[in-house]
Amino acid sequence: MVKKKEWLKIQALYSLMIFLFFSYPIFPLDPDKAIKQYVHRIWTTDNGLPQNTITAIVQTEDAYLWFGTQEGLVRFNGTKFKIFNRLNTPEIPVSSISVLTRGHDGTLWLGTTGGGLLRYRSGLEDAKFTHFDSLPTLANAFVTCIYESQKNDLWIGTANSGVFIKRGETIQPVPEVSIVSKQINSIAENSFGQILIGSNNGLITLTSLADRKIQAELSLGSHPVISIRKRASGAVWIGSNGNGAYRLFRGQFQHFTSASGLPNNHVLAIYEDSDQNLWLGSRRGISRFESGRFETFSVKEGLSNAIISQFYEDREGSLWVSTSYG
Repeated sequence: MVKKKEWLKIQALYSLMIFLFFSYPIFPLDPDKAIKQYVHRIWTTDNGLPQNTITAIVQTEDAYLWFGTQEGLVRFNGTKFKIFNRLNTPEIPVSSISVLTRGHDGTLWLGTTGGGLLRYRSGLEDAKFTHFDSLPTLANAFVTCIYESQKNDLWIGTANSGVFIKRGETIQPVPEVSIVSKQINSIAENSFGQILIGSNNGLITLTSLADRKIQAELSLGSHPVISIRKRASGAVWIGSNGNGAYRLFRGQFQHFTSASGLPNNHVLAIYEDSDQNLWLGSRRGISRFESGRFETFSVKEGLSNAIISQFYEDREGSLWVSTSYG
């Protein structure tokens, strides 16, 4: 159930505009209020965005919001946008930013389209970008996802080169994954510390063996796995490209499709907010899963575009939603 708050805001970045949804007037939120009852505010390229396809969203400890776009990295302080790209930042090899992830120590990790992995550390006198170019296969990779595990290992998924793992300052490929699939879409971790990888060939579960060896097991191989999210309950939700969503809990899969209430069987994003609401993004809008049912917000309720690619909750409890025309 959605908790009562003074404010519930859903901020959405779209291919042609940025919407800010919020509860009005300023009273505690009705737990049964529909998503479509929120009003909104709009930002566009006229307000300073370099480009309107938003590929990634994250917030750093200094309260800045960061957005990835096809024409650079954008820092937002709530009113103004500052742009970092290959023209004004030499360490950025390409301007197209595909992934943003905040590490446990506050580091901002960036994945690019054709320029591999970068790191940005803020709050220091020598705050700067670092491009990891020691491995040519990673330095020029199309990075699709970045995940930092409970052990502080950084897992990097790519569109054409499989998975890499960064332990300390050492980066190496994970051949056990490439044998199964080189096209990686998402990475997460279950309650047992196993790494879960969404690939074009299905769900890959990695189990650590002795001497840091890894065993890779493939499941759900009928459709590409696009998104993975572990909930506070320990249940893992998995979104597929064409076969709906799965809930994995205590070794059992539960399958959800359009016949179960999903607006579409292409589930591109899954997110659990701080109130433990579960949000799913598909090619036909936003869905909130509660009490076994899906509530959907799509074009007919006000979305300018129904293809949802990412959710992110900021420190104020606002939920940002990105879409693209892809």
